[in-house]
Amino acid sequence: MFDGLPEKGYICIKTKRTYMENFQIRSYGKSELALCYSPDITESAARRKLMRWIDRKPGLMGAMRAAGYNELSHTFLPLEVKLIVEALGEP
Repeated sequence: MFDGLPEKGYICIKTKRTYMENFQIRSYGKSELALCYSPDITESAARRKLMRWIDRKPGLMGAMRAAGYNELSHTFLPLEVKLIVEALGEP
């Protein structure tokens, strides 16, 4: 039954797309940044996809490690985000 409210998923996707229009270089959770690049898939799938892109982009992972990237961290630092955006483009 329609009650005048959009579905929960619609709100989430709309928020993500609005957010991407105002993309900023700052610290991001890995899943948060991954969802900026792939908003229409699950959080875990988006994170795996982003990490595959990073691994496959020549020199990107090496540059991130040189900048202090820690595979166990749940966040990307602003410098790491900058490197990702330079290599993959803005989400």
